[in-house]
Amino acid sequence: MKNYKVTMFPGICIIYPSEQISLWQWLFQESENRDLVDLARSARDETDSFNIYEGLLPCITPSCITTEDGWRHKLTSPTGLICIYINGCDNPDIPDLEELKQKLSVKTYIMCCGLLFDGKGLYCLIPIAHPIMHKEHFYALQKDFKDEGIVIDPTCNQELRLLYSYDNKYYYNQDAVAYRKLAGDIKMVRSESNTQDAV
Repeated sequence: MKNYKVTMFPGICIIYPSEQISLWQWLFQESENRDLVDLARSARDETDSFNIYEGLLPCITPSCITTEDGWRHKLTSPTGLICIYINGCDNPDIPDLEELKQKLSVKTYIMCCGLLFDGKGLYCLIPIAHPIMHKEHFYALQKDFKDEGIVIDPTCNQELRLLYSYDNKYYYNQDAVAYRKLAGDIKMVRSESNTQDAV
């Protein structure tokens, strides 16, 4: 099992990180935020209350380690993960998120899948073969999901995108395989991947 290190922040409006933490520790720890998330989801039609709860929730940058300058400014190194959001508003034809979670769990490259903070969508954590080519992997993923009728939030192409949520029934696979597709010349990418694997 690979030990991914991520940067954690005390809240989404705080630009200075609190610490680096193991992704698995962040996922597996008993959530002290469950009550806060439940309150937010019950108030999701009351914008002001929802925003207050949202701002109090600790979060991580799953795709990168950041500097002390904060997530808005600079990243130091990629983690080798992409976090994608599947928002309910972008996918009105997908009424059952638990069913979608089960469907996605058969994909060998999906390491974790759970409910988004508002309870109206899903996030997926995906290891990637070429961490420095985050956007190229993202656009290939975007096309793969689109071919299945699923729209991915386009802002997830950003390495500094935050993840904050809680799901006591999330799916995880510690042995997920790295996603290798890149947008562009797939034949060239496969050739490069084979060369790297042989080293």
